Amino acid sequence: MKSPDCSLNNLMQLLHQIQPLSKVLEETLIQGFEKVEVKKGRAILSEGDFCNHLWYLADGVAHSCIQYEGDIEDASTRIMLPEHIIISIYSYYNKIPSKETIEILKDSCLYKMSKAYLNNIYKNFPEFNLHGRVLTEQYLQQSERREALLRIPKASSRAKEFMAQYGHYLEHIPIKIAASFTRLSRGAFTSIKNNKYMGGR
Repeated sequence: MKSPDCSLNNLMQLLHQIQPLSKVLEETLIQGFEKVEVKKGRAILSEGDFCNHLWYLADGVAHSCIQYEGDIEDASTRIMLPEHIIISIYSYYNKIPSKETIEILKDSCLYKMSKAYLNNIYKNFPEFNLHGRVLTEQYLQQSERREALLRIPKASSRAKEFMAQYGHYLEHIPIKIAASFTRLSRGAFTSIKNNKYMGGR
């Protein structure tokens, strides 16, 4: 099995593929990241906090969840795997308190950068705006992929698509989170996972 990469190497390679970075730009980016190792069960952002950083998930698994009024449990809205860029979108861009909590599901290695530092990079290195645009496009495609999964009408197909996308990390995703994400009961998700589901939708 390939060992986890807890460095910024993969991110730097991706950025170079978009458009080669100058040495000074690459060094400026690396200097702006702070390595953070977070244990399973800890949150990197809690509901009500302001999201003033972005995180690069070098290794690990995370999810975001929201507490809706009247619901007993939080609703899982996103699951993030290695090489994801993590932000709370509305809080980050609108400077408002976050409505979601971002929790670590597996001991993880992340790199965080402040929004202020990133904005200075955009200002001082106009060429980096291309990288930012491409990364944003990829982020939107990831979001659309999640939305497409949730639009699958048949419960068994929805759960199987979830397992196809996240199967390699399923051992780190609790059943209650997988079920919440796919809008299924825990029993139904477990039955589908074990090929025992008899329902239609």
